[in-house]
Amino acid sequence: MKKWTSLALLGLTSASLLVACGSKKEENKSSAKEAQTTVKSSQKKAKAASGKKETKATETDAQEGAQAASQDAGNSGQTNAGSGAASTNKATDSSQMVPEELVGTWTGTTEIAKDVQMTVAADGTVTTTANFYQADLNPVRTATTKAKAVQASGNVYYWETDEPGAFDALLPGIAGLGGANMKVKPGFILEEGHYTPIVFVTGLNEDFDYNKYNDFRVSLTK
Repeated sequence: MKKWTSLALLGLTSASLLVACGSKKEENKSSAKEAQTTVKSSQKKAKAASGKKETKATETDAQEGAQAASQDAGNSGQTNAGSGAASTNKATDSSQMVPEELVGTWTGTTEIAKDVQMTVAADGTVTTTANFYQADLNPVRTATTKAKAVQASGNVYYWETDEPGAFDALLPGIAGLGGANMKVKPGFILEEGHYTPIVFVTGLNEDFDYNKYNDFRVSLTK
């Protein structure tokens, strides 16, 4: 009887051990599954975070690119605006009829005129009155013309005009110019507050050399 009792107890003990081992294995499997699930969840979260970072980086790059493009466009607009202003100033300078310092009334005498007065306006209108010594041959003359003063070099200028009778206005107190087979163009030297009339002379079929001129050795002052 004792022998059977011992065997029964031994069987129960073995069964208990098997159950305990099986339970432990199940617990280990469950823990492993939970660990795998946790790892996979962490990996998914990491991928999601990485995706968000990449998306944010892409958005940031796009914003920076848009800002750079906008800035470039603004700079281009400023450059074009500056260029347009420079062009406008240049056009204004090229359209100026006479030097600013030439504007006003000039007076003086010449070898054949005892009283000469020349008034120059900013729009290029020149009015000259000359009272010649020999009034019976050369009476008092008043002449008006409109011309543009073009700088030849330094303080040397020549007058550009198509109006007839311009010489009397642009060469104050000077007469008797002209001749056959030649062209004459009036000019002046503007230096240290003096207006000195000069002329450029060349052949009919030749261009003017603005480095060569005839000086009448008279000058007017304001």
